[in-house]
Amino acid sequence: MLIETIKNSKRLVTGRLMVIALLLLTTNSWSQVGREVAEDQLNNGQRYTESFWNGWKFLKGMNPDGAEKAWFNDHDWSRVTIPHDYAMDDPYSLENTMYEDGYSKYSTHKKPGSQGYLPRKMAWYRKYFRVPEDISDKKVFIEFDGVFRDSYTYLNDELLGNNYSGYTSFVYDMTPHIRTGAENVLAVKVNGELNEGWWYEGRGIYRPVKMIITDRLHVAQWGTYVTTPKVTTENATVNIKTEVANEYGSSVNCTLQSIVLDMNDNVVATVTSKKSIGKNATFEFNQNVTVKSPELWCPENPYLYKVVTKVMRDGKQKDEYTTNFGIRTYYFDANKGFFLNGKHYKLYGACNHDDYAGLGMAVPKRIQYENIRQMADGGIILLRGAHNMRAADELDACDKYGVMVWNETRYFRNTDFDEESLKTLIRRDRNHPSVILWSLANEDRIQGTDEGVVTGKRLKKVANAEDPTRPVTSAINVSWALDGSRGNPDYQYLWDLHGYNWINWDKIDADHKTYPDRKFYISEFTFEDGIEFIQKRDYVAGGSPWSGFAYKGEHSWPELACEGKLWNMVHEPTIRFWRAKAEWGFQMKKWTVHVEPTSGGWKGYEGDHVAFMGYTNCEKVEVYLNDELKKTIVMRTHDGTNEWSDYKLLFKKDVALSHIEPFVSGSTLKFVGKNGDEIVDTQVFKPMLKARKIVVEPKPGKIGIAGDVSVVTITIQDENGNIIPDADLSITVDVSGDGKLIGLGSADSDASKNGTEPEKFVDHKHTWKGMLKAIIQSTDKPGKITISASGGRLESGNASIQTVGAAVSFISTEN
Repeated sequence: MLIETIKNSKRLVTGRLMVIALLLLTTNSWSQVGREVAEDQLNNGQRYTESFWNGWKFLKGMNPDGAEKAWFNDHDWSRVTIPHDYAMDDPYSLENTMYEDGYSKYSTHKKPGSQGYLPRKMAWYRKYFRVPEDISDKKVFIEFDGVFRDSYTYLNDELLGNNYSGYTSFVYDMTPHIRTGAENVLAVKVNGELNEGWWYEGRGIYRPVKMIITDRLHVAQWGTYVTTPKVTTENATVNIKTEVANEYGSSVNCTLQSIVLDMNDNVVATVTSKKSIGKNATFEFNQNVTVKSPELWCPENPYLYKVVTKVMRDGKQKDEYTTNFGIRTYYFDANKGFFLNGKHYKLYGACNHDDYAGLGMAVPKRIQYENIRQMADGGIILLRGAHNMRAADELDACDKYGVMVWNETRYFRNTDFDEESLKTLIRRDRNHPSVILWSLANEDRIQGTDEGVVTGKRLKKVANAEDPTRPVTSAINVSWALDGSRGNPDYQYLWDLHGYNWINWDKIDADHKTYPDRKFYISEFTFEDGIEFIQKRDYVAGGSPWSGFAYKGEHSWPELACEGKLWNMVHEPTIRFWRAKAEWGFQMKKWTVHVEPTSGGWKGYEGDHVAFMGYTNCEKVEVYLNDELKKTIVMRTHDGTNEWSDYKLLFKKDVALSHIEPFVSGSTLKFVGKNGDEIVDTQVFKPMLKARKIVVEPKPGKIGIAGDVSVVTITIQDENGNIIPDADLSITVDVSGDGKLIGLGSADSDASKNGTEPEKFVDHKHTWKGMLKAIIQSTDKPGKITISASGGRLESGNASIQTVGAAVSFISTEN
């Protein structure tokens, strides 16, 4: 749990209390110390937030009578933690082929393997919890970041609500039905039989859940809206709109104080407003402050400010709420592309679904951050969220690492449900500086039709009302919907920016000539075909190849997953990632040299010629054998020979690297990338020998308690530390101490080999190309987790993870 504090404030919450707060509701009883922490926060005008990450009872594939009732006997149900994707619990099977009746109206494409040949069942979750009796005058909410799908939530026998969406976040007010000082039962029914897309979507409560307790005078849900209407190098005007809800039975005199802090928690601006708010009413405050010499958010410097909102009644604080935001300006130009803070960027991106081997859709916060860090490290500065509302943690990571976001709704129909889903998406996400586009549709069946025009106009009006600062787009995959040659021609004029999916390259050039004011982004394409087309055209703002990370679904048996162009199912980079980093990373000064030997390693008989091929964006690469310089490969100079003007861009011909070296046993081969005389990257090869040992490497080696995770890479290696790609075997993983194994995955998605092996509730699995990944989750107690891995006649591997009581940064790189 993170408790925000303000420097020099009269009251500070100590780290010790934060540790206790993490433990507060992890059992059926509210501990005395935890109760004191919560009461202390609430009595001093702070809201209390508690993660409901554990203590859940679970039943799958059955719908027993009375499961929503508090009295129901769930003694035999299993116990799970959140996030949880229960589709991953079952084996892959051809029997789970998708048929026509398995799709909702939002599924554009219908593919037999859309759900990765995993089953689609309904399920129930139940959780017991207590709150103290003396919070009876407070408001108690439950917030779900994502449940797939069509969920019904009950508290103490009473239906709180139905959320049809599998992606949209939702919040319920538990106050009318909460039992203070007594046991409460929260029950969630999940109807997972239908799909919403045509890719693997998982099932269950796959994103975080939290309880929020506030005063009856409080900031409304997602109630702040921070914009920067005027930005110069000297000053930035920050507009802060805040909805305050008064849920008392009488009018209250409300004072709202907004305090702007920089990244070091220094106060840079303050504004105070007053208003009498009627009973059971909501009022929106509109405030402006000036930030002097603002730090501008951008990929190179993703600087975040925050607004701390204090709500007071008659001089006494009642609520406190924190909103992160960034100061930046941007625009799209029909001829020159995209500009952020006046600087041109080519928006090199990646289209991503949510999926991770061993976990499915239930991707923990730490892995969300690591995914975005990998993108940023490769010079990939745009995430195209395919094709739904993203996890809140993922957008926080984008803010942190400077990766911009194409934020897309799943629902494009002319209904109140679609409208409300879009409102929720925008209200939850509009303060993220990383979000630069609202997308209303992807390859939808009604694109270009009369219904599509009506729907597009309705939803665009909603988007502009909720947030007029961002352009509205959609991804279109039929040329006639882009030029009006069929259907309703008005469809092509709905969009502030046009997303082109799989459109012929000549057609894109032709459309630019026909529609000179149109703004272009290539929202889906094949990496190999389109990467240089996009680079060579200034009018194209950028592009996102399909796909970044691999994911299950779409393919036909025996292929269980759609290959990721840049990363595989355990999010290890492919050779295409290294080309992308070489070409795209050049813009962001992300330097790399990466080659792969065609022999599979630095091996052979004495004198055998080993070919190395790969990519680099360094000016030159020096090749050393046993520290003796053998060759200098000059990749580029600044002599103007590149037609693209002093190497403002790099192409395959500029980054493709090849070298042949005679094998020398016992030698060390190094490729050293240099810019001028500065070493910016190095790759080392040692002779590849026979597989000898299993190596266990947790990342990180220190995690927080209460559901934090470490991704443990398990590899088969020789004595020189090389991973042996052709020595795959079944590895048994043993976990003991204050943690547990929640997933075991590899990048093998071939059902004819080992791809159908279970990934949950097992302690063994085959490696793929010498690698396996185990996801280890902490308990609610600090301590030590021990991991051992064994297999065949190899030397076993061992490692440990420390779990600590205080929250550990999710961006830590400590091992």
